[in-house]
Amino acid sequence: MDCPCFKRMREIADVRRQDVVNEYDQKLPKRLETFAEAMRRGAVEVVARKVLKAGVYKSSLDMDGSSEFGQGEILRAAKIVVSRRPDLARFVENNWDVLVEQAAYVPPKEVLPKRRKQNWRESFGGHIDTALDEAEKMLRQLAELDKRLPVWKNLIRGAEIPRVELVMDIHC
Repeated sequence: MDCPCFKRMREIADVRRQDVVNEYDQKLPKRLETFAEAMRRGAVEVVARKVLKAGVYKSSLDMDGSSEFGQGEILRAAKIVVSRRPDLARFVENNWDVLVEQAAYVPPKEVLPKRRKQNWRESFGGHIDTALDEAEKMLRQLAELDKRLPVWKNLIRGAEIPRVELVMDIHC
């Protein structure tokens, strides 16, 4: 036997539950896509900085160890060092505007070591390879992100939607 106040509370709870379900279905996919896009953008920026770091070392090698060069030289050198790596060369071509934007965050004086060893040329060559290896690793992680996004969406859609349980002791 259901009293009228219980029925009324059940109706209110059902309406609120439906509101939550509607909001869940509408807003959550947009939030997930925004989150994924921010992750993509961050990964692209990290790859760009790694490539630019390699460009700093290449520029310094070209200028006989100097750290007095600008963004133009770094960008030119970055294009040269990625030419041997097809994935990174494609990345640089497709994301040139990001590289130009990120070049301001890779100042040569902060990237290059303060003291130079006697064999600094060989060491800089190693730094170039290391930076490019790190960039390729981040590029692979970016590709994995695009593969995982549909799985995330399915997991979220399959998650349990909040329930409403009435606990009350009200009588008219």
